[in-house]
Amino acid sequence: MSQEVGEKTVRKIVFDAKKNSFEKITFKFAGGEPLLEFSLVLHLVHLAKKLAKKERIKVDFVVLTNGVLLTEKITKKLKNEGIKAAVSLDGLGKYNDAQRVFPSGKGSFKYVEKGIQNLKKARVPFNVSVTINSKNIENIPQLTRYLLKQEIPFAFNFYRESPYVSEKLEGDDKKLVFYLKKAYKIIYDNPPPYQIINGLLDRVSFGRPHLYPCGMGNSYIVVDHNGKITSCQMTLGRPIGSIEDDDLIEMMIKGNFVRPKNLTVDGKTPCKKCQWRYLCGG
Repeated sequence: MSQEVGEKTVRKIVFDAKKNSFEKITFKFAGGEPLLEFSLVLHLVHLAKKLAKKERIKVDFVVLTNGVLLTEKITKKLKNEGIKAAVSLDGLGKYNDAQRVFPSGKGSFKYVEKGIQNLKKARVPFNVSVTINSKNIENIPQLTRYLLKQEIPFAFNFYRESPYVSEKLEGDDKKLVFYLKKAYKIIYDNPPPYQIINGLLDRVSFGRPHLYPCGMGNSYIVVDHNGKITSCQMTLGRPIGSIEDDDLIEMMIKGNFVRPKNLTVDGKTPCKKCQWRYLCGG
């Protein structure tokens, strides 16, 4: 993303959020790898803070990173600027290295592990995001034990098939349940001193009852590097507008392709008969 597109995006989001009576905005910087453009991230954070203060709206910032570039210098900057981090880690050692490698073929686990230690040292609020798929599912219990021992908050996400990935990575459901139960037993026997219950099943939240699994079409949009807007990062090939449009909030609601019939969990089969429907949102 160019600086020009980034600045336009931040201005548009702050002004339209204020115009539509939103009280808070969370900016998430993703990629690719956003720390490769860390100077631009910092520039946009400063701009957002300045505009938010003027408009009297709260702002929050998160960097979604693979963890490789989390040096001491960068983690100190994150702390000083009040930027949180979400680190992608898909397994220990070879399990992470099988999926997250440098162009040379060298694995990245030891660099990610060092980056996490730098976050802890700098006291940056962060969590680890674990995407469970067919390649790492057997390592989930061991990874769970490791994260608990390190007192690192984490969340499980389930891999969803993507048109951009030729390899089939979705896991077998019975195998998924088997290894998740092993991980849950480890958590039960070693309860952490912080809350992780909302991260133990993908898209499940015990914080409040909800009708939908996420904020798409209600409070969530994605802006790509060209300024095109989509409803979700899973639908980057289907833009619903751009930052040049009149009102991002209006576009966000109208462009939501998942809820054309306002189908909540109360209208889905078999969700409508499930006692947990308002926690997982279907």
